[in-house]
Amino acid sequence: MTSLLFAASAFCLADNNPLVGQFGHDFTQRKDEPVWEIKKDGAQYQLRSVAPGETAQAAHSLSDAERRKFWQTMSWPEDTSAAAQCVGDSEHMLCFVPAATRQKIDWLKSNKSDYFYYDQAAGVMQAQKVAH
Repeated sequence: MTSLLFAASAFCLADNNPLVGQFGHDFTQRKDEPVWEIKKDGAQYQLRSVAPGETAQAAHSLSDAERRKFWQTMSWPEDTSAAAQCVGDSEHMLCFVPAATRQKIDWLKSNKSDYFYYDQAAGVMQAQKVAH
């Protein structure tokens, strides 16, 4: 019975991962149109653009050191990186930043969403979860 409860709670926790699902932005035709998708299989993540012909890229949960380095690059208050959760690869990243933390980051405080997407070409843009 205990193992059954543990398995059920692990499933619920995995299902509530804020970085798994489909995400969009404000520049699509439909508000709920997905642009990116993040999937998780065990400890492995995949990040892909949902555009036709795109393939999934291996991604990982950014470590504390990786998030701090990105925050330093952006000149954001370094201590706010601890509350963020990010998944990415060497060129792309999607992050979940709770509202209370966003309010401490000038660049993000006006965002209405807890998510942002970053890539080296486009920079930082607000994103929103459109499907689990």
